[in-house]
Formats: sequence, C-alpha cells, structure tokens
Amino acid sequence: MQSAELAVEEINAKGGVLGRPLALDVADDGSGAAGAQKAFDALVFQKKVNVLISMETSAARNAGLPIVARGKIPFIYTSFYEGKSCSPYLYVNAWVPEQQVPPIVDHFTREEGQRATF
Repeated sequence: MQSAELAVEEINAKGGVLGRPLALDVADDGSGAAGAQKAFDALVFQKKVNVLISMETSAARNAGLPIVARGKIPFIYTSFYEGKSCSPYLYVNAWVPEQQVPPIVDHFTREEGQRATF
C-alpha cells in the first residue's frame, strides 16, 4: 500500500499522467470471491475508477472479471497466474507456469547435473 501511495505521489509531482493527477482508491476484498465482487462493483460502478490494479486469489480474480468486463475498464492482475482466465480487459504482469518451470528445469539439468523426470 505504501509503495502505491509513494508511486502516486511521485507521478503527480511530475504532472500526473497525460497532465492529469492520479488518485488511489483502496477497497478490501475480504480475501475471497464474494468480497472481491463487492469491492470490484463498488470501485467500478460507484467510484467509477479508470483501472483496477490488484493482487487477488484466482477465485477472487475470476469473480471480478465479469464486473470489469461489464464496466469496460482494464484490470491489471499482479499475482502469479496459472492461465485459463481470459478477458479483453485482463492484463497480467506475472509469470505463467510455462515461463517459470522450464528455466528451473534447465538450471538443474545444466548446473546441478540433475535429470528431469516427469
């Protein structure tokens, strides 16, 4: 939270984005799908945010996706991502398993002399 506040402060000190200041709206999702739906709904339709940026569980992400799609706003998902959830409004900035596993297997094969067995 503090890093987001600092980033908003620094961006606004330099003129904001496209000349407009940023504002940070925070909602508690209660760490679950039902809470995420309430939080997403409040942010999208009551506060009318321009973008959602969050780290959620997969269940919470999936519960919130229809809400951001209905509101037609970007959802930047910052948690590890197992794939399979698609939306034109979902943007993921984390690794998927195909990006995580092969480098680890390569490392153990090359550096540790281990053989990959599946």
